[in-house]
Amino acid sequence: MLKDYIAKLEEHINLFHDIIDSFSVTTKHYNRYKGFVSGDILFANGSYLSFKEVKDTEFVGKFKYSYHYMNSDKTIIFRYDNSYHYPELKSFPHHKHITDDILTAFSLN
Repeated sequence: MLKDYIAKLEEHINLFHDIIDSFSVTTKHYNRYKGFVSGDILFANGSYLSFKEVKDTEFVGKFKYSYHYMNSDKTIIFRYDNSYHYPELKSFPHHKHITDDILTAFSLN
């Protein structure tokens, strides 16, 4: 169930309480199993992680995701996502953005 997935996600985030200043998680439930989850994590060093997932707990993996990590100046360090572009990559649709480079990425599902 989606409710359990979100509880587990927040439990995992709380494991890193010593390096996290704050976090928020927002959800939109489509039904018991499907929904949209987004959140922001502010780390003690000023860096920041923003994430979005479209999740169906009856399906292994995520339909859509984006994990965007920035330094304290809000300059991108990296972003992983599975948007359907860059079909030439072996890991399509999974890929990693680092500044102006697009790299093959392992599946984050």
